[in-house]
Amino acid sequence: MKFFLNNRDTITRYTLITLLCLIIVHLMSYNKLPFSVDYKFPMVSFLVILSFGLILCSSNHLLVNKINVNAFYSEKKQQHFFVDFIFHFVITTIVYTILYIIINQVVFGFDFILVNYFKYLFISLLIILFEYVFRKALLTTKEEVIVVVKDEILIKNGSKLLRPKYEAISCFQSSGGIVTIFLNQFTSEKTTQFTSLKQLDEVLPKTIFFKVNRQFIVNKNAIKTVKNDVNRKLRIEVKPSTIDDKIIELNVSRYLNSEFKAWYSS
Repeated sequence: MKFFLNNRDTITRYTLITLLCLIIVHLMSYNKLPFSVDYKFPMVSFLVILSFGLILCSSNHLLVNKINVNAFYSEKKQQHFFVDFIFHFVITTIVYTILYIIINQVVFGFDFILVNYFKYLFISLLIILFEYVFRKALLTTKEEVIVVVKDEILIKNGSKLLRPKYEAISCFQSSGGIVTIFLNQFTSEKTTQFTSLKQLDEVLPKTIFFKVNRQFIVNKNAIKTVKNDVNRKLRIEVKPSTIDDKIIELNVSRYLNSEFKAWYSS
């Protein structure tokens, strides 16, 4: 699912991050609360921490979407959560270190103080943790319950309810937070109620369907050819039964080459 689900969700997320930065800067940096004696709003500290939080959250989003994290863990939810958490932790630490050195030493010319480095790293990780938990909770509330009956899957196409059999499905495509299903007839492409391939990948039979990359899940019976491509990738052709004989060409993620070959030959 796309990180920016819609404008309302984005505004909600960044509002929460701003409020969290306000709380953290008062409790952990300024150490004074409003209405205290000699209280002045810590504008500089607040802007620095807020900037760090927003940049780190955006960096997490961009890098997580660029790197195929799914290739590094199995389908077990516990391992999924652990690797996902470690991945965000590593990204945050790297980006924070770069920002800290640039802002603290290059821009302001301050000395590198190890205590301050770890102090603000902890604050940044705390912001990321809250943002990560919120995003996971938000995605969970938006997930559709996927109903699979024998060799069929229930698809909502507008106000219609479709029940295509597995053998009639060519592939699924995810783009812009919308999942599209291609049936054996290329002209019968349909939008679905799903927002990510992950939802489908967890329930579709692994012997028939394979998630070749972040955008496509294909049916083994719809694959016509498999060829070697550049950068150790595989290129496959998915050919629905159509009058105009159109062909869909897809790249298999190079991290999944071995797994795909074993699946396709089985």
